Amino acid sequence: MFDTDNNKCIDFGTNDTGCLSMPYTGDINDTIDINYEEYQEGAHLKFKYLGGNKAVMIDQNNIEWEYEKCSVSDAENILKQIT
Repeated sequence: MFDTDNNKCIDFGTNDTGCLSMPYTGDINDTIDINYEEYQEGAHLKFKYLGGNKAVMIDQNNIEWEYEKCSVSDAENILKQIT
């Protein structure tokens, strides 16, 4: 989840066991860089908006992860189905 008011990327842990809040820089509607150093040395993520509801995240190992934009209520419903 992205908190655009405070430029934070919020990552919720599996089974609600934790929550990471990481600062980001850049334009949320184009490309942002996420600083993960506080939690894992050398970790830096790039998140690129592709248009519509699609985005890709490139991790520190140069692996690409596809994402889709959705509402909070849709995300909560998906989470309820898998937990």
